[in-house]
Amino acid sequence: MSFTVDAVIERYMQLRAEKEALAAKQSEEMKPIYDAMEKIETWLMAQANAQGVESFKTAHGTAFKTTSTSVTMADKDVFISYLLRPLADQVLSLLSRIPDYKPQSEAEVVNTIKDAIRWDLTDLRAGKKGIQETLELGQEPPPGVNITRTQTIQVRKS
Repeated sequence: MSFTVDAVIERYMQLRAEKEALAAKQSEEMKPIYDAMEKIETWLMAQANAQGVESFKTAHGTAFKTTSTSVTMADKDVFISYLLRPLADQVLSLLSRIPDYKPQSEAEVVNTIKDAIRWDLTDLRAGKKGIQETLELGQEPPPGVNITRTQTIQVRKS
């Protein structure tokens, strides 16, 4: 049997279409199940809140509250300035040792550093782990980030 590139690509496209149709059908069939599970989770959360508990342990499984945290960039420029401020302070400290140095403000140094960096070579984002550690230490979150905490109920088998 001889294959051609055209025939193989045609078969691939057929399989892709079948996969998409099957996924759509499965998604539609699963919708009532997902909806029912969501209603149960909502009810369990209301019960946990009303009873002032964090979990329920039963013979059929354990339902427990869990909190997920999302950290996103709200204002990239403000966040970058915050990150660069300690470096700017060090640069200013070194420059102050130079005779006849005309001092610059911290903001001017931060902007000079920002302008010198090739930001197009990186994807800068707020680090969730570091920000959570900062919050756990009782410190304020860095400026320029959004922190969202969502509490949900999860259910596991016993």
